[in-house]
Amino acid sequence: MTTHTIIVILFLAATHMMAQTLEGPFFPFPEPGIVSRQYPKLTTSSTGRIALTYVERSGNKAMVYAIVSDDGGTTWSTPRHVTAVTYGTIGLQRQPYVVIDEMNVWHAVWEDLVTANQLDPFYSRSTDEGMTWSAPVSVAADSNKATQDFAAITAVHGNVYISFLDSREMFIDGFKHVYLARSTDNGITWQPPVRVDQFGHTGGGVCECCQTNLTVDPFGTVYVAFRSNIFNRRDIHVARSTDGGQTFQQPIAVQDSPWHLDACPSTGPMLRSDASGTIHFAWTDARDTAGYDAIYYTRLGRTDMQPERNIQISPRDINGPNWPSIAVSEDADTVGIVYQSFDGVRYVRSLDRSDVFTTFVVDESPARQEFTSIVRTKDGRNLVGWQGTREAVHDAFLIRDGVSSTSVDDGEAIDHGTWTYDVIDMLGRTLTSGTCPSELVNIPSALLRDLPSAHRGPAGIVFRNAGRTRTAWVLVR
Repeated sequence: MTTHTIIVILFLAATHMMAQTLEGPFFPFPEPGIVSRQYPKLTTSSTGRIALTYVERSGNKAMVYAIVSDDGGTTWSTPRHVTAVTYGTIGLQRQPYVVIDEMNVWHAVWEDLVTANQLDPFYSRSTDEGMTWSAPVSVAADSNKATQDFAAITAVHGNVYISFLDSREMFIDGFKHVYLARSTDNGITWQPPVRVDQFGHTGGGVCECCQTNLTVDPFGTVYVAFRSNIFNRRDIHVARSTDGGQTFQQPIAVQDSPWHLDACPSTGPMLRSDASGTIHFAWTDARDTAGYDAIYYTRLGRTDMQPERNIQISPRDINGPNWPSIAVSEDADTVGIVYQSFDGVRYVRSLDRSDVFTTFVVDESPARQEFTSIVRTKDGRNLVGWQGTREAVHDAFLIRDGVSSTSVDDGEAIDHGTWTYDVIDMLGRTLTSGTCPSELVNIPSALLRDLPSAHRGPAGIVFRNAGRTRTAWVLVR
């Protein structure tokens, strides 16, 4: 038997699959708004309750609202008003949003101006389904009145964590840094924030306007991800805290190839934990060895100090892929990533522990569609959201994946029967052929055992069943 190592697998053709497995697009609101609903962001609680935060512009203010769904996004509550912020403080990946914890406490984070030139991260909580909110508090605790922005929040088991970029040390070393504020009483009081990025003798800091993000694994380890600025090396890193966010270990490089840029690319990472404590990442970079923007995925084991090999999941010819969002099933068997581009919104899905990805075009409207997000529903499906144009105004769009972490694609698409396949090289020459059950259509790596032992490099696997064709390209060595 010949053993082949999979470097990257990307499904390129699945238009018939999209029609069968993706439900939508549909809308959380029955009618378009009088004004645009902008900057939508989905989050989900451990109980499966989904929150959608969005804003409506009113003069120079952004009125922030949240709605919730308890049935996987089919029906939604009436809007709850969260806060009002200066409209110009929202943009890039900087969005106000709400997360809901397992006790149904709602936690909101946003940034707003406190002086003409200073932004602070603010927090508020609601214990009555978003009907009333506590007085906003700044969690920066900075007497120097430096700017803090690009905040992210998570809440679990009575602990609330907020990460943000901070410029209080710029007059010392010339760099922004990532700080973490935490509350151990579910947001009632806050401890002074601590610095996350400790690069030691190498020096450096973090990218000036790239979003931070954070997650807590099932064992209580806190992870904060960010883009570095180590003298213009703009790479994705993650820092661990095993003491509840009080101290952080030296950051681990998530990117396996550097990107040097004498500017801020304005794009940060996303991360999620599975039940084993493995952390899954998605981000954009234009690494030196490639020279073009691409979306990448990798994962980091609970005790590992180095992530697995980065997998490029966006095609070379897509225009401006950016700002990915990621969702992962507890067993890590299903990974979903959504990202925006100038060519439309792309949804990418893996059903076999992340080595095979299927790509769907979910919105290719001429108008730019953006601010993508993705969450897991209670029944193990991916719910994808983004900002699109609906009758000349912006609105939130949704699709729901018909494939759950415990099922294969539906019967009409996969046929639950026997598929034939041909493995071909780049010249179209057949290397091997055979038949396989429907389950292996989503796990083509299992078919590589019959490849000639001398074959190295790209190979295509063409699956056929009842007039349908799916093609996967794999890189083996």
